Amino acid sequence: MQNSLKNKLNNLSPEQIRKLLASRKSQKNSASKLFEKMQRNPENQYPLSKAQERIWFLSYLFKDTALYNIPVAVKIRKVISLDNLELALKQIVQNNPILRTTFHEKSGKLYQQIHLNYKPTIAFQDLSNHKEKEKLVKEIALKHSSIQFNLTQLPLFSIKLIKIKDDEFILLLNLQHIISDGWTNALLSNDLHLNPKNLLANSEKPYTYIDFVKWEQDWMKSKAYEESKEFWREKLASLPSPSKFPRDFNSIETSQEGKLHVYDFSRETQQKILSFCQSNNYTSFQFYYVCFVILMSIYTQ
Repeated sequence: MQNSLKNKLNNLSPEQIRKLLASRKSQKNSASKLFEKMQRNPENQYPLSKAQERIWFLSYLFKDTALYNIPVAVKIRKVISLDNLELALKQIVQNNPILRTTFHEKSGKLYQQIHLNYKPTIAFQDLSNHKEKEKLVKEIALKHSSIQFNLTQLPLFSIKLIKIKDDEFILLLNLQHIISDGWTNALLSNDLHLNPKNLLANSEKPYTYIDFVKWEQDWMKSKAYEESKEFWREKLASLPSPSKFPRDFNSIETSQEGKLHVYDFSRETQQKILSFCQSNNYTSFQFYYVCFVILMSIYTQ
């Protein structure tokens, strides 16, 4: 393949080569313009993305809640050095400005503040000498996932290491959704296992989250955005009115607490449902979702 490409290039005339190089340069310029970076400022204060604005609003609407946390627990079966883990975390935080970011409001406008330096720590708890380890781990993990972050103060994440035995640990990660998502947590968990020297070597990031904010702002000024917005306005114009679901009692108090009701189908019923789905080209999810919608419509008649 390389020889074929080399032969093709050798057969090009000088004029064709000049046109090829000019085209390549034009493509690079277009890509550079498309992925233009957010202009940095001395105050390190930048606007929020639309997703961040929504999370900020909901976090302040439902104060004193951990509803917008993303907790993760990772079991590690190997010997771990807490010192090395903290060194890795410090380098990760230095490499990723979003982990050094707080959120503020001034004169009715929101902005995110990137802090130049922040030295994180990892909480540690040794359960190796406890008998009821599993019960304790669940209690600790639940408490850790319920941390209430203040969006105006660092950190907006928390990490805890639980020692089960010399070569077994539980790593608890908890990040506020305004600085993370499920993918972020997976990357953070993976990077914590890397050698700090490797993290230092890969410290240069071509783009950061505030650059995405710039791309989103530019897109919202584009024709494509207006066309997309108009498309969904038309599609959603004929939505039915919301159903009025009856409640057992009225209360001014709101809660995010829910309950889980388990119902077991017989093997025969499960097989009938599966056969029905297969013969009609439905997934099991579609079948059960329609059942749920029918149930809700009965309650709301």
